[in-house]
Amino acid sequence: MRYVAKVHVLDIMDKVVVSGYVVDCDAGSDPDHEPHEFSYTVQGTGLSDPRAWLLNSLYRALVSEETPARGGTEPGPPAGGLHTLSETGDTARSMVG
Repeated sequence: MRYVAKVHVLDIMDKVVVSGYVVDCDAGSDPDHEPHEFSYTVQGTGLSDPRAWLLNSLYRALVSEETPARGGTEPGPPAGGLHTLSETGDTARSMVG
């Protein structure tokens, strides 16, 4: 078996997104070379050392993969709800009132 992976780690506001793919390049075990994609979002930490930031982000993404999701979480608002940052909706509001 021989694996090839590409990993992207992006700092987006107060979150860090770790995404990428892994491909089994061995013709015997995976002749089609189907990629296995992944994406994890973890809370940012504000580390200023690039290597510490990278290792911390990769480690916390690994831990989030191994930790089951917490119960009691609420889903996001349906289409037409308020956006988190701008507090504006994507549909017109009724002005009757």
